[in-house]
Amino acid sequence: MTSVNFEFLRPENELLANLGGLAEAVLHIDPGSALTRLRSFAEEVTKAIYKEELLPRLPQSSFYELIKSPVFEDCVSRPLIHQINFLRIQGNDTAHGAEGDLRNAQMALGTAHQLAMYMAIKYYCKKKDQIPAFEDIKDPTATLNQLQKSVSSYEKELQKQQDELQRVMEQLDRERTKNSDKIDPPAKPDQQKRQQQSQQVADSLQWNEAKTRDMLIDAMLLQAGWDIKNPDQVGREVEVQFPPDTNSNTTGKGKVDYVLWGDNGHPLAVIEAKRSGNTNLQAGREQARRYADAFEFMGFQRPVIFYSNGYETFIWDDHQYNTYRPVYGFYSKDSLDYLIYQRHYRAAELERFNPELSIADRPYQIEAIKSVAAHFQSQRRKALIIQATGTGKTRVAIALAELLLRTGWAKRVLFLCDRKELRVQADEAFKQNLPSEPRCVIGETNKIDQTARIYIATYPGMMNRFAQLDVGYFDLIIADESHLAENSQRGAPG
Repeated sequence: MTSVNFEFLRPENELLANLGGLAEAVLHIDPGSALTRLRSFAEEVTKAIYKEELLPRLPQSSFYELIKSPVFEDCVSRPLIHQINFLRIQGNDTAHGAEGDLRNAQMALGTAHQLAMYMAIKYYCKKKDQIPAFEDIKDPTATLNQLQKSVSSYEKELQKQQDELQRVMEQLDRERTKNSDKIDPPAKPDQQKRQQQSQQVADSLQWNEAKTRDMLIDAMLLQAGWDIKNPDQVGREVEVQFPPDTNSNTTGKGKVDYVLWGDNGHPLAVIEAKRSGNTNLQAGREQARRYADAFEFMGFQRPVIFYSNGYETFIWDDHQYNTYRPVYGFYSKDSLDYLIYQRHYRAAELERFNPELSIADRPYQIEAIKSVAAHFQSQRRKALIIQATGTGKTRVAIALAELLLRTGWAKRVLFLCDRKELRVQADEAFKQNLPSEPRCVIGETNKIDQTARIYIATYPGMMNRFAQLDVGYFDLIIADESHLAENSQRGAPG
């Protein structure tokens, strides 16, 4: 299958040309599948850079670990990492249940073409003016059945190529490890030189970190359900007036990068976009806090604070919490509305409320629930309950969920377990003890019922569908087997 935009890569990297061509082939048929393929494209670009630059890596490193590795970050330009990360994020969501839309897939295909140009110029000795301009992909004229058959055989060949590449990379890593005692580590000046060369290629392609960062933030807003073209939902460069005692400039005014507006015309959140680097990010937090101060000074409700470099994103609802925390996207309008609602209507002193004794009435059960309540009251976000078999773990979990729902500390609760049999048992237990709360068993259908309040899922079932939800969807997540849930970070409790 010949690609429209990636044939210039074929002589030096047939795998990348094929991956790009496959994404083009399914773009209009299945945009989500195209995004998943483009994630693979970005991963193979990353691995190809490791190979070309002779960078050390663990054979089983994940895509995320490859990008975050200091040896990679020290070798390439920041705009390149942003471009790769954009495709990774887009493809992650479609690989885990999100449908994907054509607009995002078209944007991602253009980004992949930019990465292809980077590879051709940096490593394959091509000139920019030798590379054909990007062409938009039109609806296929072939019949659907014919195209699907072609794509199916093409995917099998691609898998063979990827398996062979992985085998070669692992062999190279074994050889490098075997001789590592005889090889001096790359000198810092050499790393800086390579990063400068990478930046020069990025500059020749007119990559701008701020523009790429905005593209990443826009993509995350779209994933959270925000209409970025509607100024009544998403404001850009919104001017605010700072309180007199915090003026940092002569005018006393500033411009917020993004404002997420509520239906009542009040700001739900501010987003400060900052350059990469820990110092810049922390400066972004302080700047975003001052914007929240400014909105209060102007008579609006205090918005929730986000700050992001497109690569790392943090949330800080400083009206309720003293600390910020990392998140993997932005909250939807519904989730932000509830966060604002909680400021006024959730119980002020959670630990003073007792659990429902018809659900859990044993002294140790009550003590466990009250201890967790006190934990949350003191702004802790995680708690661990250890109980022996037969002591009513599920009842404690249900009683805790009921307490948080009753007191306004939670709107939606997710109960995770590791087997379908336990999912059935948990569903029955919630049905008996909380019959009035609507439930959704995730995994029974492809869609998640968003009118429910209690959600029950296995870990694999949730992994296949979590991309349908924004990161603020669940207020409480209960892991029946906590050691299996340590790596689940999307949509943390609270």
